Amino acid sequence: MGKTGIEIPQIPTTGIDTEQVKAHLNYHSEVNKTSAAVKEKLVEQLLSANFLVFLIIVLIVFSGFLFMNRESSTFDEIIKFWQLIIPVVTTYIGYAIGKGKSKDS
Repeated sequence: MGKTGIEIPQIPTTGIDTEQVKAHLNYHSEVNKTSAAVKEKLVEQLLSANFLVFLIIVLIVFSGFLFMNRESSTFDEIIKFWQLIIPVVTTYIGYAIGKGKSKDS
């Protein structure tokens, strides 16, 4: 019994010292940090302006092809539709390229 009158039980020996436990905790901490960084980078890339511009371009071009495949579309309507789509696509492409260039400078 100690000075307080409380008997402290002996800690069983497990063969694992504190250095091993610290190394194990440090390893898991680094793995968690790396995993969080990878997830953050992935989300950042998916929500980037370039990726969103890419999605918009794909949707616009896809809508153009859907319009072309309609049975009621005439050749003149298809040409007018593509004349409307092409400036939008080139504008978005220019935005994406210009946005990437401004970050590099």
